[in-house]
Amino acid sequence: MHARETCAGALPTRRGCRHHRAAALLAALGLAATADGAALPLHLEFSPSGYECADGGAKHSQLWALDVDADLATLGARDASGSPDLTMAYATATPGASSSPAMPALSAFPRRIWDDLLAFVVRPLHFDGQDWTRLGLGTAAVGVTAAFDERVQTYVQEHSTAGSRDLANRLRPLGSWQGTALMVALLGVGELAGNANVAATGADGIEATLFATGLVTPFIQTVGRERPSAEQGPHSFQPFSGAASFPSGEVTQAFALASVVTAHTDSVVLRSVVWGLAGLVGWERIELDRHWASDVVAGALIGSAVGRWVVRRQEPSRRAGVVWGWQPIVGPRRFGVHVAASW
Repeated sequence: MHARETCAGALPTRRGCRHHRAAALLAALGLAATADGAALPLHLEFSPSGYECADGGAKHSQLWALDVDADLATLGARDASGSPDLTMAYATATPGASSSPAMPALSAFPRRIWDDLLAFVVRPLHFDGQDWTRLGLGTAAVGVTAAFDERVQTYVQEHSTAGSRDLANRLRPLGSWQGTALMVALLGVGELAGNANVAATGADGIEATLFATGLVTPFIQTVGRERPSAEQGPHSFQPFSGAASFPSGEVTQAFALASVVTAHTDSVVLRSVVWGLAGLVGWERIELDRHWASDVVAGALIGSAVGRWVVRRQEPSRRAGVVWGWQPIVGPRRFGVHVAASW
């Protein structure tokens, strides 16, 4: 939503009454509360001589006037004679904020990875209540799924066919080199074409892959869970043995990339396709008897969380965030203040 300027400062005569202004204010507040990339300017003035207000043909005066659609950037308050008022303006914004995505600089990418890696490693030390709640719910989801590991494996293997296994093998690269190659391609194409969003998708995908499958998954896999194909049951854990069933690294990567891609698009169709492909990667790991169902659920949760963290980590440098501004209004026959917020 872009602020719409309906007046240049305060006019000596205002049309509409208190209930009209109240309705306009409530509408603006409601729209601003639900809009992304919105602006909410408020313009309040007082005049000892009052303003005329039309009400069904009758007129009365009021000491104040409120607008909800004046633009702070172009507001030029004027008195009744048309001469400019004495005005001041002040605005604050998130450091480095921009109204459009910034083009990732390839030369700065290694430094970005290093800085984000340091932040990622110490992130658990800064968990708040919401973070711990999410971790608890995710752990519970994996635990509930683990109770059905044997049943799921038995069902899938009993209904497995040559065709389904062939399809699973064809889908498998999506959770490994194909996914990584796609992100590298997006970064390169975005840079060459000058498309900041495409380049940012590729950069975030590469980083999410490095952190999710190169850091988190290997660390957790030290619990040493045996794969279903080992025929030792879902409760066989031998820490540091090299067994690497829990969690699924390929599912982790697929969902990390899906989380990144969907965060960079508003297309419902594309989001559905991307999440669907990630889900198929999870299915193929069970179909090929390489992972238990709980391995897949754990990988999906880890990948989604890491991908979301990477995207949000970069958002302050790509989006405007909240920008506040205020402007005192001082004139021969009135005074007031203009306050605006945009995000």
